[in-house]
Amino acid sequence: MVTCSVLSLFKNPSTRAETLSFRVEPNCQIIGSFNGLLCLYDYDGDFRLCNPSTRLTSKKSPHSFWSRQDITHFGFGYDQVKDKYKVLIAIRALNMTKVHTFGTNSWTTIQNPIFSESGDKEGKFVGGTMNWLNKRTGSYGNWAIVSFHMEKETYSEVLLPPKHDGGNKHVLDVLSNCLCFHYFDESHWVLWLMEKQESWTKLMLIPHNRICNFRLFFHPLCISGNGDVLAKCLDPQLVLYNANKGTYNYPKLRGWFRPDMHIYHESLVSP
Repeated sequence: MVTCSVLSLFKNPSTRAETLSFRVEPNCQIIGSFNGLLCLYDYDGDFRLCNPSTRLTSKKSPHSFWSRQDITHFGFGYDQVKDKYKVLIAIRALNMTKVHTFGTNSWTTIQNPIFSESGDKEGKFVGGTMNWLNKRTGSYGNWAIVSFHMEKETYSEVLLPPKHDGGNKHVLDVLSNCLCFHYFDESHWVLWLMEKQESWTKLMLIPHNRICNFRLFFHPLCISGNGDVLAKCLDPQLVLYNANKGTYNYPKLRGWFRPDMHIYHESLVSP
């Protein structure tokens, strides 16, 4: 595993990535990060938590018995009321969601809402909820956000920004601790931010006509106080956009080998 300070990237796009002594096994996938903890999923179907700062890992979850092909949706988040970390997986064939609370020895079962094959697979955690873009069954071009409340362990639906049902290359992310919904039109990526419950604000327009790969893959990772947006895309791997100047920069992470990137905050939290 290698790390790089986000602040250093904003100041110096050619910052070198640092290698940690903490090693993530090649068969593990990072499926989420919160409070300085990473949730890892291996090919054997087991989950565990790790803190790269302290080099500590938790015990593995009880075996889930489902392969990656069986899991249609998943997510990792935090129940603030009970001070517990949870991972959930949705199994389409069984039409149910399995939830594991780390520190326990079991999975609980919850009935699924109807997930579509066109929706997100990886959930976005923010404000105590896990969220996925999901196409409503039996409709064409009609999308919404399926939201899972981590403490209550219940599903609900959140509407997209007004007069929009998903658009082209629509994506759900987390930016500034808020849900961020974005899509592209003929010349721009359009970013919306949900700063209050189900209240959307158009954040900015990012022109993509200069770089065609923006049309294929664009995920904002974070935004600075002066309006710089750091995002990952296909090629180059990272792009830094200054909204005030309308300029682009392309950070090069020398020493970066893994294709997946996650923002995490260093902490001493025990997994």
